[in-house]
Amino acid sequence: MLIKEEFLKSMVISILKRGGSNSIEAKVVAEHLILSNLTGHDSHGVGMLPTYFRMLKSKLLKPNQKPELFNVNGSIMMFDGKRGYGQSVGKIAMNRAIKKCKSTGLVLMTLRNTHHLGRIGTYGEQCIAEGLISLHFVNVTDHPPVVAPFNGSDARFNTNPICLAMPGTKKQPEIILDM
Repeated sequence: MLIKEEFLKSMVISILKRGGSNSIEAKVVAEHLILSNLTGHDSHGVGMLPTYFRMLKSKLLKPNQKPELFNVNGSIMMFDGKRGYGQSVGKIAMNRAIKKCKSTGLVLMTLRNTHHLGRIGTYGEQCIAEGLISLHFVNVTDHPPVVAPFNGSDARFNTNPICLAMPGTKKQPEIILDM
């Protein structure tokens, strides 16, 4: 089955609005999910919607949250996502970190209490677009283990993604390592 990107985007936006998201949040989340599908990360694409709706019903996901900057110390910025859509609160927090990085030269940003952030490479791409290098470590804590250890048969670990992003030069293409 082939579905046109714009049709899928409008459908996903409508679904997210039905779940309580405002238009801006619905657009950010929909674009993130669809880009995940289009870049080959189907596990983080529109197939996440049923999970999101289960989380909405159980109050583990709260629409229309803005990240709260609860601590700043020099180049360290600590945000609380208030259980909002990770794609939305993550984008806002990254924009604020990027702005600060451009004035200070370095930022260490944390984001706690957020729902699923989606494809972490998106945030690396956000930094590359601003000419910045970024390194992302993600700590997943709110669901049962899904990864078996080497030579193991049962899940014992959660996923803990890492992403490295570097802008390109005239001689070298940009680098996105998202794993």
